[in-house]
Amino acid sequence: MFTPQSPSKTINIAFYLVPEFSMIGFSALVDPLRQANSQSGKRLYQWQVVSATGGPVAASNGMSLIADCALGHES
Repeated sequence: MFTPQSPSKTINIAFYLVPEFSMIGFSALVDPLRQANSQSGKRLYQWQVVSATGGPVAASNGMSLIADCALGHES
């Protein structure tokens, strides 16, 4: 029987967004991570939004997300 175990360290993820990225695809990746953090009461995952310049990136639906940093400057 499989027994889920919490990772001992926070898993860091960088999402590199390019112009015309799929907002629904991005949301489908981020929301389960957010829910896992919420339900566990721990910070299992943390993420950064990364773009080529560190500036906002427009999705295919016209909405823009502000990047946390430029590619190569992730923390």
